[in-house]
Amino acid sequence: MDNFLVSSFGSFVSIVFSGVFTEPSYRNCLFLSLGWSLTRGRYFVSTFIWLSGGAENRHFSCFYYFLSEALVPRLDVVWSRVLRIAAELIPTGQDIEILIDDVTKKKIDGVARYRNGAGTARQEYRTLSGLNFVYAVLLVRCPLWPEFHFSIPIGLDLYMKEPQSSGLGIAHTTRSGLARKIVDFVATVLP
Repeated sequence: MDNFLVSSFGSFVSIVFSGVFTEPSYRNCLFLSLGWSLTRGRYFVSTFIWLSGGAENRHFSCFYYFLSEALVPRLDVVWSRVLRIAAELIPTGQDIEILIDDVTKKKIDGVARYRNGAGTARQEYRTLSGLNFVYAVLLVRCPLWPEFHFSIPIGLDLYMKEPQSSGLGIAHTTRSGLARKIVDFVATVLP
């Protein structure tokens, strides 16, 4: 864990998450971040826990509790910190470029079905089963090579169809509405 904390990614994680959580939740966050950085191939929370050595210190349920109960209510604080750090990389006078899209995470049974119209004109719509997310990335252009850029994730929200959201007692929001919510959040953090 000490080697991770002195790495560039570990330092970034420390800056973004320090002071946001209690000490046990902060340690869970560090274990999950370390495991994520070591994972190759398939990204599963259980893989993050095993690779980071978190399973030697805590039960798996502690990490899932952290993700659902500690992280989710504080996501606005985390995203705003990431935005402020990313904004420092954008040269003065350059416009802020944000790309927004949606993606369906497949192979999750029993959640919902979505139509995917991507592909060639000859392809028909395919039905995907899974979770549908709306996400945003901030493009940061390299000053020496303007045609190159890197993307920093700055927002993520779960889209639910109207029957799902009404069943949970949550107001239904379209994908465009979720995208607008992310853009409005960026505007408040970076006026």
